[in-house]
Amino acid sequence: MKVKDYFKIEWKRPDLSNEEAKKESRKNALSEKLEAIYSRMETVEILNSNGKSADSFVLSELLLLDLFNVIAEYKNFHPAKDSKEIVSKISSLPESLSKLFSDQKELLGIKELAINEENAEICEEQLAVILVGLEKYLKQIRRSELHTSLDDVKKRWRVQVGTLLGIFSLIVGSFIYQKVKYPNFEDGKAQLFLLSDESPVAIEANSLTLPVQQSKKGEWVEYNFEISSPIAFSSIRIDPVDQRRMKFSISELTILGEKDKVLYRRDFVLNENFLIKDYASIGEMNDLKAGKAKPGGFVEMVSTGSNPYFVLKTAPITNAKKIILKTRITEERYKFKD
Repeated sequence: MKVKDYFKIEWKRPDLSNEEAKKESRKNALSEKLEAIYSRMETVEILNSNGKSADSFVLSELLLLDLFNVIAEYKNFHPAKDSKEIVSKISSLPESLSKLFSDQKELLGIKELAINEENAEICEEQLAVILVGLEKYLKQIRRSELHTSLDDVKKRWRVQVGTLLGIFSLIVGSFIYQKVKYPNFEDGKAQLFLLSDESPVAIEANSLTLPVQQSKKGEWVEYNFEISSPIAFSSIRIDPVDQRRMKFSISELTILGEKDKVLYRRDFVLNENFLIKDYASIGEMNDLKAGKAKPGGFVEMVSTGSNPYFVLKTAPITNAKKIILKTRITEERYKFKD
């Protein structure tokens, strides 16, 4: 087929001549016989695996006849009736198949072989060799002597369908890759866990949660976490976002007491060494990596997993009423507007 033929879009089967119809009929007949041979071959394997050598010998000889007679019938000479007759007719086969059969001496002499498991296995192996060689030969025949215009059309269909599936897979794969590598910012939550020496583990009972809205993407937002019950703490685990590959920046955290009295306040400005001021107060970090760093600018970080957080050590606090966290969030691939 010419390259331009692969671009033809036509799903109708071609009209076959009488000669081509006969070729297609012969190909179908060969395929059915090969399918039956494979079925018998599987039975031989099962018999040998179960130690039934006598039954395997009987079926192996019948299978040998099947293999020979497939070609005998195709070449229009008289089929063999037993393994001895095969030996006398091997020279009638095409040269490649004649040698293939001749080399399987134990199988051709199966009637004289002692019936035991070892010989049954040898016969099975030699049957497999003939079957593989026969299948290769029949494939060549289909491509040459039995070739029809339907084969060209089917080949074109396979190429076209394969190309379409490849393009579709590429598009879908690219879409999935973009979604995984560059997820979009969605509504989520920001959470604070109040920690102390007596309660150093983050638990829901000591947490404060507020919704994070996608509509506020990239904007500075003050999250006011109300503390309803008195709790003593000396550290805060800050979970600013619950999504991977999100970029966030924090400018300030303030803790207020009664009548909005400031109990603790700190900013997150980077010093000339690209570190947060009072860096010693920053404890454990998880699923985070550094973002853009600029001395005098606010800290910027990127979530690498779905559970990003860092711990901030504060002064001991006992009577807090509110914690205000000022932050902004966007996708990792975007820049904040300063």
